[in-house]
Amino acid sequence: MRRNLNISSAAKGLLLLAICFLRCPSYAEAGNYTITYKMGSVDWSNGMIEAKGVGFPPDTSDSPAQARSLARSSALKEARMSLLSVIGQLPLTSGQSVRDYMMIHESLRQDLTALCKKAQLVDIFYGDNGSVVATLSLKLYGAFSERVLPRDIRVIPSIAQEPRNQKKNGADTGILFDCRGLKKSPLLVPRVFDEDGVEVYGPTYASRENAVNFGMGVWFKDITKAGNNWRAGPNPLVIKAIGAAETNPPGSIRISNADAEKIRGKAANVALMHSCRVIFVLD
Repeated sequence: MRRNLNISSAAKGLLLLAICFLRCPSYAEAGNYTITYKMGSVDWSNGMIEAKGVGFPPDTSDSPAQARSLARSSALKEARMSLLSVIGQLPLTSGQSVRDYMMIHESLRQDLTALCKKAQLVDIFYGDNGSVVATLSLKLYGAFSERVLPRDIRVIPSIAQEPRNQKKNGADTGILFDCRGLKKSPLLVPRVFDEDGVEVYGPTYASRENAVNFGMGVWFKDITKAGNNWRAGPNPLVIKAIGAAETNPPGSIRISNADAEKIRGKAANVALMHSCRVIFVLD
């Protein structure tokens, strides 16, 4: 039996907005730094991207089961397209997005398109009118980071570290940059400079293995929650950012020379940066 479902474009748009508004990201938590886009969101604290796609049954179909199946396939296809769109908007470095990078490297676009096809299906919603909304998720780390992070993030030989949950002789167990009040946004490749424009943290300090597996840094809105993250450990070194780097990329963070020396003055802190035990707190 064929059935006719004439849904106007305007009605489809309103339905999609309503569904997406009611069905919030599954990972959202208070204190996390989450950015919401039209068809997706990024949780920079948990390192997760989510994107939605909506599918509608065709105007004619042989059966309700076939209509639902076609709507599901359409929703998954749209969700993959939405996921690639969100990925493209991610800021890679100051002034450069992943989309900019993809425009230079066509092979990267192809790799990320293939990666989106393997994204995890975290939610599927079936509407009463036959519509389907699919939600896909992709980690910012692992396969994604391996493809996106620039080559100047190199392999650095591992340095012996104190166990995560132990504190010895007051040693710093993580580095937390307090950037509140500076109107900064997360970056996949963050950079920190001192007052003289000398880099304190950036691609040359992070070990590629750790940057790929964990990201170069993690981002929070709540400093207490940031301090409870495993990267901080029991005794994090808290550094207050003083502004934007003036002679470096505009999105970079600037700290005082005195604080820069606190980081550079201990070999163990260099090891922390190699391990990407770095946290940023933003407004």
